[in-house]
Amino acid sequence: MKLKEVAKIGVIVSILLFCLAVGSFEFIRLTDTDKSHEFDLYSLVPKDCIALLESDNLNFFISDYEEISFLKELHNFQNSSISHLFFHRLMESNMENKHGISNLISRILISYSPAMSDDGEVLYVRTNNEGKRFIEYILENDSNKRISPKKEKYRKKNILIYPLLNGQFLATFKDDGFYVMSFQKNLIEQVIDTYSDMDGIDQDEILRQARENKKAHNYLTLYSRFSFMPMLNEEGTWHEYDFHINSEVVYLSGETYFLHPNTSTELLTEKLDKLPNIKEDSLVVSAQHDSIASYINEKIDEQSIYPLFQQCVSTLSPEASYIMVTDMNKVKEQSGRYTPFLSDFILERARKLQAFILSAQLSIQKEKLSHILVLTYKE
Repeated sequence: MKLKEVAKIGVIVSILLFCLAVGSFEFIRLTDTDKSHEFDLYSLVPKDCIALLESDNLNFFISDYEEISFLKELHNFQNSSISHLFFHRLMESNMENKHGISNLISRILISYSPAMSDDGEVLYVRTNNEGKRFIEYILENDSNKRISPKKEKYRKKNILIYPLLNGQFLATFKDDGFYVMSFQKNLIEQVIDTYSDMDGIDQDEILRQARENKKAHNYLTLYSRFSFMPMLNEEGTWHEYDFHINSEVVYLSGETYFLHPNTSTELLTEKLDKLPNIKEDSLVVSAQHDSIASYINEKIDEQSIYPLFQQCVSTLSPEASYIMVTDMNKVKEQSGRYTPFLSDFILERARKLQAFILSAQLSIQKEKLSHILVLTYKE
């Protein structure tokens, strides 16, 4: 065989090997991506969690987030939480290619333990191997370089604990398709227990119903066992809230899913009938149809010292079963008066929410209960 033909065959073989290598890499990468997109993060969450915050659009947090007028108040509300730390580091680490993050991280989920404290959060990330390397790059940059991350074993799974620059310790656990982190190692151990025993909150029938009934994707959704309105709290119930946030308003809308819908809505109607009718400068409460329609349709007095409050009332539906609008500064000053209308979760955080007007609305239609909660920024 001539030398020229041998060289030609060599070139062809080299090209074929290169194409095979590229094809294999792409196949492995796509397979890795498919695995991460299929993994259900809810299967990792222990059944005793009381609330879950889910997002399938991280671009909001790293793009629109900084344009919110009440960013300072939002930071005060969550400045020590793992979610604040994670999203803040994402924005710092990826400023030049913000939209690339969604290619690495397809979904995040935050679970809250019964204590509802900042260090009781667990952050779950659905991601591929490239995304895990990106997360570890962020954590390594935020760690104390003088102290190496500590490795521990639990039920044959690896836990890596990072010593952060702010003095906190972040425990992490990863496996195919996901990455989990928390400030409390025992919460990571609970996640490993749940993962190993295949006994996650994804098996909760009422929560599964709420997730299945979502008609569209939303960049931020909250599922909670407790309601922001105490008359809705009932064992076995899940409340679903879709978040919509612009520069001046946080808008939450969704449904409540009862274990026994017919009985629960009847009992709720009885509770609402017992609530007082209140109309003051910075507080409106009513569960009476005629009063609700009257309050909402009242002409806005532009000369009023508080036209924004009247506007908040006017945006609610006259067909609602219940409405409440109040200035959160008043809630902070008179929290005891609001126990029939607002949950302890809201009352305990009234000081952090004092820059907002809160509007709430319930609508009962047969066995279906829909709710709206709006926080309007005052400044």
